Amino acid sequence: MWRYDPTSKESTGVIAGSRPGPEVSSDTTELPLDIRAALESLVQRILSGDELVAPYFTSSQPLIAARAPGRLDVMGGIADYSGSTVLQLPLKESTVMFCQYHHTPEFRLVSQAIDGDADAQVFCMPMSDFFDGKSGLACSEVHMHHYFNSLGDESRWAAYVAGVITVLMVHTDCDISTKRGLQLHVSSTVPPGKGVSSSAALEVATMRALCCLLELTLSAHEQALLCQRVENHIVGAPCGLMDQMASSCGQQGALMRMLCQPDIVEEPVLLPDGLSLWGIDSGIRHAVTGADYSSVRIAAFMGYRYLLELAGIAGKEIAAADIVDTLWQGYLANVSMFEFVQSLEAQLPEQLSGLDFLQHFDDTTDAITVVDPDAIYAVRVCTAHPIEEHFRARLFIQLANAAHSNIDQESLAKLMGECMYQSHASYSRCKLNSDGTDDLVARLKSCDHDSGIYGARITGGGSGGVVAVLARSDSHSLIHSIASQYAASWGVGGHVFSGSSAGAEGYHLVPATIV
Repeated sequence: MWRYDPTSKESTGVIAGSRPGPEVSSDTTELPLDIRAALESLVQRILSGDELVAPYFTSSQPLIAARAPGRLDVMGGIADYSGSTVLQLPLKESTVMFCQYHHTPEFRLVSQAIDGDADAQVFCMPMSDFFDGKSGLACSEVHMHHYFNSLGDESRWAAYVAGVITVLMVHTDCDISTKRGLQLHVSSTVPPGKGVSSSAALEVATMRALCCLLELTLSAHEQALLCQRVENHIVGAPCGLMDQMASSCGQQGALMRMLCQPDIVEEPVLLPDGLSLWGIDSGIRHAVTGADYSSVRIAAFMGYRYLLELAGIAGKEIAAADIVDTLWQGYLANVSMFEFVQSLEAQLPEQLSGLDFLQHFDDTTDAITVVDPDAIYAVRVCTAHPIEEHFRARLFIQLANAAHSNIDQESLAKLMGECMYQSHASYSRCKLNSDGTDDLVARLKSCDHDSGIYGARITGGGSGGVVAVLARSDSHSLIHSIASQYAASWGVGGHVFSGSSAGAEGYHLVPATIV
């Protein structure tokens, strides 16, 4: 029905930063395993007459296939929005997106489990809804944010995909019109709500597929930036950039290292032989749209605004929009830990209402969040977290690099693990922990010193989700045992994430008589 054509420009790296294909291929065997599995499932549905896909996808036209992995947050997490260094491992689990033009001027999206579950989700909207009826131009991101919010909870998930179209129309010269439609089919092994970046994987897979289809020469880096706009401005989630960047630019088996000032991707970090990373699902659902994540972010930016005043950079008479920070370059993570602990931390309010803050300053410097006058913010601990996390992440990198050539690798691994444990404790001080993740970390930390378990921490936005684990590579059985014991006690969670895969890839599939 379709075959992979390695000579097509979409699969050779000219379009969308896709990875080079092999020199010779006449079928789909050179495709990544996750795309092959999803393609086989899609074809079977078409051949069986599945009414969700059979009438809409045509085997006489090319098909674009793209994949993007989830990610394990090893260090950095929520400090990304404050300019910290972050370390992210692209996971084996991925989201696969297929897209194709259609003669009906409609945007149609089907989300279907790869194993054939019947609980498929379908979303449709006229292509004309992406355009302003009066000007004929693309609707703004603000307009589309309200558009999807008005649809109700059952359809709001489509904003992660359809939002990519709006962002591309607003920020590129892409050729999208009301004269033809788009058919998209998504399947994913990245579990939602676990803190492994299912939303970023969905955005990035969509972005890679549409860039291939529309023949846009955007780099993987540029695509990640646009995907963050989808989440910030259309979905309305105040996430940082690390999730999208890891999914789009990550390398298999390596930690993507990024200095979030704002998006400097540095040399990846390789763990030394004998060390590996895992993730254990706590079973407690995580969401970056939750109040806790937003409150911690707002509190950090409130603290940064106070630090600017304390340092004599910007008094309360200066509007937030007019601040020029020549000392810390606009990033809280650049504040020296010594200076903060020695003279600044004690001068910050421990807690502060939004109203009290707004009576002193006009706003924070964060364009994504809004200070709630009625909320109480833990300013001091939330300000301290990114300053400390940036230090911990850089120390983790130095220890990992040293462990490649140092004979005392275990001592260095224990120090790397200590960085992770300290990061977890800092999340707890910010109230972004959960009982389940705390229990998992405690179980891992209580293991015998010779067990090979070196460190663990809650990941991503916190408040549940996955715990990252650093351990000896031969600790697989022990980690699965701990996860199983946890699941038996709590009745939820226990899934173990292991392995890695490449960052996002896009492929052009051409019509063929056989698959």
